[in-house]
Amino acid sequence: YYRGTWMLLYLTLSLILAEGGKILVVPQDGSHWLSMRPVVEKLQQKGHEVVVLVPSTSLYMKSEEPQNYTVKAYPIPYTDEYLGEMLKAFVNAHFIEQSVLNVVLTSYQSTIEISSVFFTNCKSLLQNEELMQYLKESKFDVVFTDPILMCGPLVAEYLCVPSVYFLRGFPCGMDSAATQCPSPPSYVPRLFLDNSDSMTFSQRVKNMLVDLLE
Repeated sequence: YYRGTWMLLYLTLSLILAEGGKILVVPQDGSHWLSMRPVVEKLQQKGHEVVVLVPSTSLYMKSEEPQNYTVKAYPIPYTDEYLGEMLKAFVNAHFIEQSVLNVVLTSYQSTIEISSVFFTNCKSLLQNEELMQYLKESKFDVVFTDPILMCGPLVAEYLCVPSVYFLRGFPCGMDSAATQCPSPPSYVPRLFLDNSDSMTFSQRVKNMLVDLLE
């Protein structure tokens, strides 16, 4: 009887003391956001107060979609058409049939171009004094972000709160290096080569060359 009473008391106290935190989400557009969004929705369902920062022009991060979490949109200086052209060029550079050398060169060039777009997003956010002041006054507990670009970590540094990373993929195998995962080029295919984990000798040579370029 006494043991049951104590257990009931512990459970009651845990329910009273447990409360959700305030989470600021700084996502990255494209497939990164599509992977991250279910986690954000689950965090909100678990009782956390969630605020998501999105640019006014984006591919998948739409402020007008019905959501249970709060969305804060900030203006950026380019149109939907411009973003569409940049993304189309980026996709074509990565998925059209071409030689390994051209894959490397076009991937590099298109990554530079699309990164400049996302850099503009971050610059627009950090220079939005009204929004940044709102974020500072909101006293968030943590910044939940995708570190494919440094905007989320910069916001976390500005707000003096810890950051939690949700990483879907990173160029040049840096995600494997960061997590110290084994990634030998003789067995693990490098990006854009379409190799399997069972490679011929020539495929292994190409895989090694791309690994050295990374």
